[in-house]
Amino acid sequence: MAGLNRFSRRVKAYTKRRLPTPVKTGLLRATAEKHLRNRDGLEISTFQLSSVIARRWEGAFSIDAVPATQIEEFTSLLKAQGVDYFISRSNQAYHRSVGVHERHRATVLGILRASYCDRGYYIRQDTGYTLFTENLLLKRREDDVFRLGEYVIGETGPAVTGPAHGFSIEFWCEGKTLLDGSERSRKKLENLRVVVPEDILRESLVGPQLNPVCEVLPPEACKPASITLGNTVHPTLEAFTWDLATDISFPIDAVYTWVDGDDEEWAAKRNAYLGDSGRLNPDSASKARYTSRDELRYSLRSLEMFAPFIRNVYIVTDGQRPSWLRSDHPRVRVVDHKEIFRDPSVLPVFNSHAIESQLHHIDGLAEHYLYLNDDVFFGRPVAPTKFFHPNGLAKLNPSTYRFGLGAAGVEDQPVDAAAKQNSVLIKERFGKVPTTKFKHTPISQRRSVLEEMEKEYPDVFRRTAASRFRHPEDHSIPSSLHNYYAMLSGRAVFGSLRYTYLNLANLEAVQERIHELLTHRNYDSFCVNDTTPAEDDTSARHIDRFLKDYFPFKSSFEK
Repeated sequence: MAGLNRFSRRVKAYTKRRLPTPVKTGLLRATAEKHLRNRDGLEISTFQLSSVIARRWEGAFSIDAVPATQIEEFTSLLKAQGVDYFISRSNQAYHRSVGVHERHRATVLGILRASYCDRGYYIRQDTGYTLFTENLLLKRREDDVFRLGEYVIGETGPAVTGPAHGFSIEFWCEGKTLLDGSERSRKKLENLRVVVPEDILRESLVGPQLNPVCEVLPPEACKPASITLGNTVHPTLEAFTWDLATDISFPIDAVYTWVDGDDEEWAAKRNAYLGDSGRLNPDSASKARYTSRDELRYSLRSLEMFAPFIRNVYIVTDGQRPSWLRSDHPRVRVVDHKEIFRDPSVLPVFNSHAIESQLHHIDGLAEHYLYLNDDVFFGRPVAPTKFFHPNGLAKLNPSTYRFGLGAAGVEDQPVDAAAKQNSVLIKERFGKVPTTKFKHTPISQRRSVLEEMEKEYPDVFRRTAASRFRHPEDHSIPSSLHNYYAMLSGRAVFGSLRYTYLNLANLEAVQERIHELLTHRNYDSFCVNDTTPAEDDTSARHIDRFLKDYFPFKSSFEK
């Protein structure tokens, strides 16, 4: 019967998802009134084809702040009732758990009834998340885990995240109580993912669900400790402060290259040198390469929203600075080309291949970092494990596209010519022939690999750095050469970043992809491809509106 009921719930959930959005919104309004009345700051929105009740977020937004804020609110209520608690680790990124002893169940249920039921919170069910009501609490009052969360919206656009990035309430018990022979205790023991001798179990604290450490914690693992979430210090157990073998604890930075193509002084300097550049592929100095649509502002918003593990941000420019960028932010620094070029006499350069070849010279840059163009965005919450393994191996994202065979020439697109030049080096060094491009994503970099490559190929680095405009003899060092060199020397592997791009030259495709991205928010990363601009700025206007809706929160990097 339980299986039949579960199947019935899933059928109902599937049927509801298939309804048109206006119908779903109408159905939600019929049940939402009580929630909206009981709690300020709520409104009806949409998230991944569903109509939802969402809370408006104020100020800068970061995905790790969501569970931190929710836990702060919940634990304040626990403290007011004199209930001890501790923070437990979760198997999911940007989600935390609050552990309380089983003896406090009645008090916790009272808190949930008074402050969470019918107030816009959602609870995890077999079929996904559903609005948390008093009736649901009554049905689930014996559960050992309550996984709660809420949808979050900004000033514009649909909800940016949902209850999956919330918090769990876990009821923990002493191991000795599970040896009473009851059916409930027997089931709990059967569900454990660890085999524990009885003498250890008797003295241990036992949790209700799997976590990265262990569900059964002996006394030595339960020593009091503390952990900071947001701006609040919370109690925890020593085991939940350990640096696990599967954790990424090394720092990861982000490096952007940026140019303001509308800067008249910079444009005049570029044009003055362009006449002496010789025969180039038309794309080498295309104005579209330097067009700024404020992408950097929104890329930094995406970083703060969805990649909070980034330590420092470096923005590499030719003496320029975004007018909206704060000068006093402790995590962001603008780096001039003069600071990183080994031979500053080759400056100025207007060639991304040249600039990229020098990025690993940034003073203070971490060994592990992500390299991004300003048209690359994080599309949803991502953990550092999307880009690196805990042992430091970089994760790469190969494309399905090839850069072609044959010698590099002026007729090649500059990116293809550079990849062909890379291929020659890799074949000579490793006896392997690269043929595949890489996706236009945040690119995982190992600084030590680039330093090693520069020692091995000093002429390649010097020649590329001195290439004022894109040239068939360039090498694309961080975006391709580094990747193959790192992979074939055992310091990188292929990853699985879900990615897409928007080509502004195709208005119909842009509109379709924008709708898809805003509706589903199911890509880890995307880029706005402006290499071949459309004849008018219609696509650009769509993109401007889209970026405001997708990243509605002003970041802490902005004035």
